[in-house]
Amino acid sequence: HRYKLAFFCPVGNCGTSSIQKTLLPYHDDPFIKNKYEPNFRHFLNDPSPFGLPRDYEGFVAKIEENPQGLIVSKHISPYYFREQASQLEFFNVQELDSYVSVAVTRNPWDWVLAVFLKNCTTKKCFYDEALQACRDPECIKYSPSAGEVGGRRRQFFATENNFTEKDVRKTLSYLHKAYKANAIEYPSWNSEKEGFSQGISYKDADHYSLINHFIKFENLSESFNQVLERVGIPPLPLSHDQNNKNKSQKKYSKHYTEGARKAVEEAFAADCEEFDYSF
Repeated sequence: HRYKLAFFCPVGNCGTSSIQKTLLPYHDDPFIKNKYEPNFRHFLNDPSPFGLPRDYEGFVAKIEENPQGLIVSKHISPYYFREQASQLEFFNVQELDSYVSVAVTRNPWDWVLAVFLKNCTTKKCFYDEALQACRDPECIKYSPSAGEVGGRRRQFFATENNFTEKDVRKTLSYLHKAYKANAIEYPSWNSEKEGFSQGISYKDADHYSLINHFIKFENLSESFNQVLERVGIPPLPLSHDQNNKNKSQKKYSKHYTEGARKAVEEAFAADCEEFDYSF
């Protein structure tokens, strides 16, 4: 609140863990916390506040039926955040309109390849914690470690022209299951465009964007520090917790076949138009 800055990351694999970790010391709302990252000066600072499960999301410490605190998912959308926070007695949601609201977008071709390498290099896709609600019996509810993902990346990037249309279709099927399971962390399905969209994840029910400053993943550190300068926070280095500084990943185009390129272009046409992305 002091710096009037709000960061949202409903879409994962965009450097969001690094940004959240970097901004954590500046989090000063006493009634709202990320369920995975405790904040100091916080009455919800205990990993299991009031005896609640460690992975609990929702309202806590109700007094006379009025919720006094809120634990949110790391990947909550700005729309659902506003909807829930508006029920807190001491939180003024309308005040957010005057804040610099920030989110990160990523080139769809780069992003789809990153998801494939994390979750879909085996015969069946791994379904990490974001998909625990999926009831498909074929879902493999397992989140690979950073070491496993790093090993797959090194092996994959040793060859070129090896990301095929079949691989893309497999990854898109995984994303569609995530959408149907109401999973977070992945782009929403844009029914009007009949494809996926990062942009729609940041909009309200009337398709009005609740973000006023988008950072592109391709220029993450520089753009992030420009935002900090705008709100009066000194420059800060990003930790790159999830290996998003991988230099080979930045050369994604070398690995796409033509069929794979077209499949992503069709599936993410809305993002290509809204955020001016190209292969």
